[in-house]
Amino acid sequence: MIVIYVRHSKDCSHKDDRYYRRCGCPLWAQYQFDCRQIQVSLKTRSWEKADLKAKKLQEELDARELGVVKPNDPITLRAAIETYLRHISDAKKQRAASTLRKPRRMMDLLLEYCEKQNPPILMLQSITPMLLEDWRASWKFKADSSSPQVHDACARAFFKWAYSMELLQRDPYAKLERYSSHDPQTLPLSVEAMKRILDSVNEVGLTPTERYNLRGLILCQRWSGLSIIDALTLGRNRLYPDNSIELYRTKTGEVVITALPAEVAEHMRMLSNGHAGYFWWDGVEKLDTIRQRYSTWLRLVFDHAGISRDIDGMALSHRFRDTFAVEFLQAGEGGRMEDLSKLLGHSSIRTTEKHYAAWTVGRRDRLRRIAEESFKLQQPIGLEVNSLGVKVQ
Repeated sequence: MIVIYVRHSKDCSHKDDRYYRRCGCPLWAQYQFDCRQIQVSLKTRSWEKADLKAKKLQEELDARELGVVKPNDPITLRAAIETYLRHISDAKKQRAASTLRKPRRMMDLLLEYCEKQNPPILMLQSITPMLLEDWRASWKFKADSSSPQVHDACARAFFKWAYSMELLQRDPYAKLERYSSHDPQTLPLSVEAMKRILDSVNEVGLTPTERYNLRGLILCQRWSGLSIIDALTLGRNRLYPDNSIELYRTKTGEVVITALPAEVAEHMRMLSNGHAGYFWWDGVEKLDTIRQRYSTWLRLVFDHAGISRDIDGMALSHRFRDTFAVEFLQAGEGGRMEDLSKLLGHSSIRTTEKHYAAWTVGRRDRLRRIAEESFKLQQPIGLEVNSLGVKVQ
């Protein structure tokens, strides 16, 4: 039931009576919706117009309660978000579970922010560019990391989808500026740093089983290039008897494999987690929970090993992936960028080049040779050699 009341001005002589009809103060409506107490302005001072607006609003609320939705009828923000998350989680899209965490997190943050407004923003079409700008200003992500750009893309994708589905007549997010690109640094670990990390696993208060499992995860990521969530959910059937490991299968069914050192493969085969099908995951625990637990252990290990955790917003476990990539490019005469892109599971070789091109042996040597040749072709003119053997003007 909708109740109309007066929101009196401070100097109104009838401010103690919420239902006084003759003072000309603004009229508001109060009602229950989605288990919440809602107060909203009726944008009028006329009781006659307020009664008509309240009646129309009551009809809309009754229709929603009965599940009767008219074409092009406004949709609640919560309903739109639930539909969007079902859309991107569709199994036919073959999206990895790890790629859904940030969209879900951003939708939760958006819903929480809108419901805290006064009055609460419940309808999708009530969201304005200014509201979204204020919401972005409340984010706690590090400004000098890639997090603002990544999470901004998640929010932007939701409103783009809502507009394409004709849930909105215009995209309010399209008016907001994009955050500048801030790609994480590529930070491979040295042999000495890897040794300190593995030694520190024994010194951070873990049980023998936890130590063994964590050391196995570190070695697996270092020598396979798998991300932490892909390693934690790695099936035992993907480690072959010859110590090669199946990283993933392409959409065409092509198997992408690499080889593990015998010691690493044997260490993984000895892992025990109560599930015959996986090395680390028990098949029941939430993936976010197991990822957070191992990430917490890694923070303890990095701190004990004296290795900085201030790495531009990048996950600590990603440094093992970087180490694998850089070692691959620099081994022997250098691995091919195309092969590395496949091993890392990148959808485009441009992603691989953006992060690892500077570490390519062939490119680095070629650039050095070009620079040296340019010295011969472009000798400075009119310079003399000083006592240190350096030419000066």
